[in-house]
Amino acid sequence: MNGLLDQIPTTRHLLGPIHGVTKLLCLQETKNTEIVAYSLSSTLHPYITILANGPESWPLLLQEIDSLFQTTDNSSIASLLKVFEAFFHHVLYNPKPDYSACKSLHALLLEKASELLKQTEEGVLDNILRLITNHLRIYKMDMESLGHSVSLCHQTMRWFLKNGCANLDCHMKALTLLLIEMLHKQLSLGMSMMSSLVMLKTITHNKPWIPVANGSLFLISHLMLTCSEYYIGELLHI
Repeated sequence: MNGLLDQIPTTRHLLGPIHGVTKLLCLQETKNTEIVAYSLSSTLHPYITILANGPESWPLLLQEIDSLFQTTDNSSIASLLKVFEAFFHHVLYNPKPDYSACKSLHALLLEKASELLKQTEEGVLDNILRLITNHLRIYKMDMESLGHSVSLCHQTMRWFLKNGCANLDCHMKALTLLLIEMLHKQLSLGMSMMSSLVMLKTITHNKPWIPVANGSLFLISHLMLTCSEYYIGELLHI
């Protein structure tokens, strides 16, 4: 493993070493050996090392993960997620995020979640959706960071509405509460809330029982007391 990682800073052809590292990582799962407990502080995941030494390697790393998702049987996806969990955390929960990388990984995880809806691997699906939702909770009080989270929140919510299974309601309730919290943040930063209000209205029309949960109605009422008249009309239709 170290020999392959040592090639990253100097080689002009990253694909070979990256593919070799991927093969070694997956060998842990295919040989049923104990998976190394990679973390964000002590034993760094090899993909994190690769990204740190060669930021241009991101598209290749994403392609490797995409290929693994496509070729791995859904019954083995749980092990695959465990192998790459620390790397996913590094990309999605980084205090200094690469927003483009986050969007790409977010889209890939949602795509895999769509496939898992057709299977019986509910535990794996729950893990992926929690990974996505927890990423959306991490934003700073600035327009760029909040705008990034709001955009991905809308994308995820559209995915929930499209795949409106009852077993997704618990995740959708959590995401709806997060969307309303983001509305308050948008208001405080002077950002436009209209697209988020339209999304919230769509949720209430398609699944009216969702906003009733988790104190959402209280937050919506408070929003009506603090926002400008421009938004009141949309709020009254929720």
